[in-house]
Amino acid sequence: MTNHRRLLYITLTEHCSVILIWPATAPRNMPRSLRIAPELKTLDLTGKKYVVTGGSSGSGQATVEFLAARGASVITTGRDVERGKNNLNKLPAGVRDRITLHRLDLQDMNSVETFASTVLSSWPSFDGLVNNAGGALVSKGSFERNGTVYDKQFVGNHVGVFHLTNLLLPALEAQDGARLINLSSVMHDQAKGLQSSRAQIHWEDVHARDRKFNGFDQYAQSKLANLLHAKSLARKYSPDNIAVFPVHPGSITKGSRFARSMGPIMRALLVPMGILMGPIMRPITKEDGAQTTLHCLLSEEALDHHGVYHAQTGIKHSDGVRGGWPYRSANPVSHDEAAQDRLWGMSESLVAELKA
Repeated sequence: MTNHRRLLYITLTEHCSVILIWPATAPRNMPRSLRIAPELKTLDLTGKKYVVTGGSSGSGQATVEFLAARGASVITTGRDVERGKNNLNKLPAGVRDRITLHRLDLQDMNSVETFASTVLSSWPSFDGLVNNAGGALVSKGSFERNGTVYDKQFVGNHVGVFHLTNLLLPALEAQDGARLINLSSVMHDQAKGLQSSRAQIHWEDVHARDRKFNGFDQYAQSKLANLLHAKSLARKYSPDNIAVFPVHPGSITKGSRFARSMGPIMRALLVPMGILMGPIMRPITKEDGAQTTLHCLLSEEALDHHGVYHAQTGIKHSDGVRGGWPYRSANPVSHDEAAQDRLWGMSESLVAELKA
């Protein structure tokens, strides 16, 4: 049998070009994306209220569109409000009118508190919080505050999310049957073919001040923190009060803030890399990327798996499994209650530092 291959020649800069070669067909054992139950597509969400961070692009935007199209009111966020408005203005007026967009920078605790205050002044209670916003930096990304260096990924992907969630919890507590979703990632464990080792929390140096910086490692650490945070909350609340779920949306290569935050060269390579690495991952649409969030946010079935990781199919985890609804994380740290508690205390201290 002839092994057909495709070739792509990419010019990245004046002095840098790349040739990529990959199989013409995807591997036969790659499962299809998981999809929400058909009955969820016809739900009437009139009167429901949801907060979805990072909802002006990527899977977050697909989540916001789905909810608003079925009658829900949605407050969403973006760091670039003008870009977000341009994206949302493309929606039908009847959908767009149910969406309110605010600026939120999760690396800035003042921005977090301003946004939380805005939400609570409008909605003393609401039905669901989706902590969708996040980003990845392959090159070193840090900032200084009061002479101390902090990692942008750990602060923006976890510490800001932790602080925002704590501020909004009273409004979720006031609403029976509320749900809370943290977007984690397959990389909280070990994405086979992408990570050389299993993710961990570098307790003594989470900001990579004194160790060699690795962007994928820092991203994986922040996504493990998202999962540990969700599991801590699941221990504090019963599913009939606040049902909590950490989720992996899948490998979305276009239109997401994750992709935009990577820089021009990596961004140019994302789609061809996704095709090249077909045996490892399958790039999916933003609509497929929203499916796991919507399943956990809306389905009755999900309530039987409170606090359990749910992963869109695609990249293999360290145990060789490509995900599932639900899927028990193969990273033993994610089930370690002492690690969950330690992270909670560390996060409280970091919020205090960053507010000082």
